[in-house]
Formats: sequence, structure tokens, C-alpha cells
Amino acid sequence: MEEKKPDALVVCSTLNQITNYLVIKEYMPEKVYNITFDEKARKKMNENIKIDDWDKQLKNLCKEKLKIDDSNIKDICLGESDFYNIEDIVDKIDGEIDENDKKTIYWHITGGQRLVAMAVAEFIKDRSQDKWVYMEGNIEKLLEYDNELKSKNVINYSNRDLDFKQAFDLTGFKYNDKLSSTNVLDINNKEINENLGKEQEFYNILYGIFCTDASFREQLLESNSEKTENERKEYITKAFKDLKEYNKKDSERLKNCKYDIYKSDEMKKSCPAGYIFEKIAGYKIYKALRNAKFKHNINQIAFSIKTQFDDRDDKVKKDDKDNKNKGYSIIDELDIALLSSTGKLINFECKTGGMEGDNAKSHNYTTYRLSGVFGMPILISPLLENERKHKEKIEKFGKQCGAIRSAERAELYVWTIDKIEENLKDLLRIRE
Repeated sequence: MEEKKPDALVVCSTLNQITNYLVIKEYMPEKVYNITFDEKARKKMNENIKIDDWDKQLKNLCKEKLKIDDSNIKDICLGESDFYNIEDIVDKIDGEIDENDKKTIYWHITGGQRLVAMAVAEFIKDRSQDKWVYMEGNIEKLLEYDNELKSKNVINYSNRDLDFKQAFDLTGFKYNDKLSSTNVLDINNKEINENLGKEQEFYNILYGIFCTDASFREQLLESNSEKTENERKEYITKAFKDLKEYNKKDSERLKNCKYDIYKSDEMKKSCPAGYIFEKIAGYKIYKALRNAKFKHNINQIAFSIKTQFDDRDDKVKKDDKDNKNKGYSIIDELDIALLSSTGKLINFECKTGGMEGDNAKSHNYTTYRLSGVFGMPILISPLLENERKHKEKIEKFGKQCGAIRSAERAELYVWTIDKIEENLKDLLRIRE
């Protein structure tokens, strides 16, 4: 028998509104109460804490996707004095929740202030019908507790409709999916258009060549050392032509894919090797995820997403062509990203050359903003696992070894190109 949905669900405004959205979608309560702060209280907070924006992001998506209008999402605004007084918070909560909604209340405390959680504990201590709700990111489970925290129910939560646009909107980011370099693919979409099929087949074959043909791999990486754009492109063109001479079998397989690497978008870039490597790694991930025997919860994979903050002045109209980009600031570019049905972002940075420490930290921050502490930034290196183990002794891959050290200092995970599928299966295994 299906459990009756709660009369009210209380959430706490937070930077990552994905968790609140997923819980609201899971329970679809009669009423949502959002614990937030009034204008005076916000002035006491750090400037980067933009609670009003967080609230708007959640309400807009609930209205668009869940058909929950503003009248069914009510703010409980805490004041400046509530930073210090639990009793005041309890009184405010009690006064703001309508009597008709107090029969059964679920309290979602994954985000928000710890002081609020302490006040909730005081409020519900005698309300046996209420439940605590918490999203545990490590095991990707939804935990329900009774009001005394004695009984527990573990729920597998999942939203197979969650996509990158929704996730970005809920965390205050924007991204332009119309860029030619940006490609977002649904993992479970059975149909693949012809052009994408050719590209995918080409790069699946090239992955095998890259991992086993030392000469080709070295030529591709060495192209970054050429001074001009034309010289770099000529170097890569030569690498593919040389392949025809000493590896005719694989070269013919690439040719049969009918994907023209010489006229591709990758070869139009100033440093083609990096973009080629991104697709070698990205399509290997995509192929592994589409294997029917691989159980995982990934909804989408995205290539080359530029993340932006929407800091435009409210006075600038969105349809004003002269000012349409005013206030947008590109803060990061994600080479490859995965989005799970539980709202987790896995961000892959592909580096064929060196990597500055600031760059590594930027990816770490973007992933944190989008997925909280349970998000995962990962560097994919063009080195093989055996080479990584001896990176201090390999002079010809000095820049690539340096990128690994920068990533490790910034606390990014590091995968070598030949261990993608193995690491992916270990990372995404469904936890029972």
C-alpha cells in the first residue's frame, strides 16, 4: 500500500537546491515550507550568500516541472535575532505553518543552518507523526527517521528526468547548449543520429590506437609544443598520415568510419590535440555507460560545457539584444561531465599538456557548487597507468606528469587513459 504523502514538507534554503528539488519531487507534498532569512538577516551574511537567488531558482523549477505554484511554496523568514535564539526559531516555525498543514510534516535537513536543525528537533520532539528526511550523498540514499531518531527507513531515490539545464538552474549557473562545441547526450536514448554514430565509432577505434600505439600517442602530445596553430595542425595531420604507413589495418578502420578528422571541429581549434583527446576519453566513457550490463544511475554526459554566473542587473531585459550577455561571466569550462539521477555531478578534466594549480582548483569549486561535497572532479591523463606509477622518472612526459601533480595538490582524482572503464565501473557501482 502506497504511503500517504505528508501534509507539508519543510526544506531549508541552500546553495545547492538540487537536494531540495529532488526531495520535493519524491514526496510531492500538499504544501512546501521554505526556511529562509529576511532582508536584515541577509545583510549579516557574506556577500556570496545569495539566499534570495537560491529561493527563486527552486521555486521556478518547481513551478515549471512539478506544477507547484507559488501559493503552495511558503517562505518561513527568520530574522537577525534568530541567529542566536533557538526558541525564537521554534516560535517562528510554529507561527508560520498553517494549522491545517500540521497533521504530518516531513523535515528535510540536508541543507541549511545547523541551528535550524536544532530548532526543528525541539519542535518535533512530541510529534510522533513527523519525520526527519536526509539525503546521504556517500551512499546516494534517502534516509527517513522518526521524530526521536530511533527508527530508520532507507529509500532509493532517483529522478531519471533530471538534466544538466535543471541542475545548473538550481545552483545559479547558466550554460549555452547552442555552442557548436557543446554536446549533451542522454545515456538511455536508444537512437543515435548518423553523424554522431560516425564520430563515436571513429573515436572508439582511436581510443584503442591511442592506448597501444606509443608512436601515435607521442606525436599527438608533442603537437602542443609547436609554436603556431598551423604547425600544430600540420603535426597532427602528419601523425594520422604516418599511421597509414605503419598501421594500415587500424588506419583503414578509421577511414571506414567516414568521419573526416581533417575537416572536424577539433582541427579548427588552436590546439587540436586537447580536443581530440577529450573526445577519445569522452566517447570511451559514453560507450561504457551505454553497455546494458553496466548498472549505473547516470542520466546525461556533456562535452565542453562553459559554466556562467547569471549576475545581470534586474533592469536589463532578457530580450534586449544589446545587453543580453551583460552580467554573464564565464568561470569555468567542463571538458566532460556526467550527471546522475541523484543530482551528483562528475566532472572530468582532460589535459594533454600541463595544468596550473588555479585551474585545478577552479574545477574543484565548480563541482562543489553544482554537487556539494559529494561531487567529484577527476583529471584524465593521457599517460598509461604504468607510466603514472613511474612519473618521476619519465622525462618525455614532463608536462603531463606535472599536470598530475597539480591535480593531486588540488585534491582531484586522477585517472589514466587506459583505466577509464575499470575506474568508471568502480566509481559508479550501484550500492545496495
